[in-house]
Amino acid sequence: MRKKPILFGLLVFSLILMSPLTLAQDTEYSCAASEGGTKYLKVDTVDETGLEEMFGSNWATVLENSFGSGADEVGARQKSTVTDVKSDIEVDLGLGLGKFPACNITTDAWNWETGEFSEEPDLKDFVVTVLLDPDDLTEYTQTLTAILALGIPGYSAQNVSMHNPAVQFLGQLPVPADEYLAALVWEEGWNVDGLKVSHEHEAGYTSLFGTTYQADGKETWEFDGQFGAFIGYTLEDADGNVIYAYSLDVSALIPGYELTFVMGSMMAGILGVIYVFKRRH
Repeated sequence: MRKKPILFGLLVFSLILMSPLTLAQDTEYSCAASEGGTKYLKVDTVDETGLEEMFGSNWATVLENSFGSGADEVGARQKSTVTDVKSDIEVDLGLGLGKFPACNITTDAWNWETGEFSEEPDLKDFVVTVLLDPDDLTEYTQTLTAILALGIPGYSAQNVSMHNPAVQFLGQLPVPADEYLAALVWEEGWNVDGLKVSHEHEAGYTSLFGTTYQADGKETWEFDGQFGAFIGYTLEDADGNVIYAYSLDVSALIPGYELTFVMGSMMAGILGVIYVFKRRH
């Protein structure tokens, strides 16, 4: 039996119900979700040779640390269910920034499995926060990374990226999602093309989470335009060959459930860095 990561509970999951939305002519960002929706992601591609060139012989560990136990197996699925939704709230994320308009989505989640899922989730009652104003996410990211830079040698303040604390709020976007992505201030080297966010890296690049890429490549995250849901992740090598990918498993939709999307992102690196910083100060 595959051993689950100790910090699997720090995965960030998000879901959104695909229900009709009415947007005013002067667009305001909106969040919609519904209890009971269940969705699956499925691993589509695992190129072992390409992944070893990208991450070294421990490529499977890198994938599991990034996406959860079992994420290195083709056909593995990840399950998540919305258990509660609180809309039109305000959240205080600390740092003296005041309260931000948001919504909270509570989820139960199961790690990647090639067989049947257990009755009990691996992660229960995890609250996902969706910030409704892109300026708030940019400000939070810049402020937190500036604070972290005080205690991490060689680290500096950053704008938004999928490789820093901003990612915990990018599993689910408010709508219209393309405008939200375009309004964020992105870190240098990160590109937004409609509903896709991409990052081309060179060999030797290391993310804040401690992942080192040993070869040139490109990562792409894709979102749904109508509902803001994350619907796919792809890792390519320097020649454009897909060496790892997962996406929404439409075939797993359960009759009677409304369509819901889910994303998982590993937050252990972020929280670990914050913990170390607080211990030092």
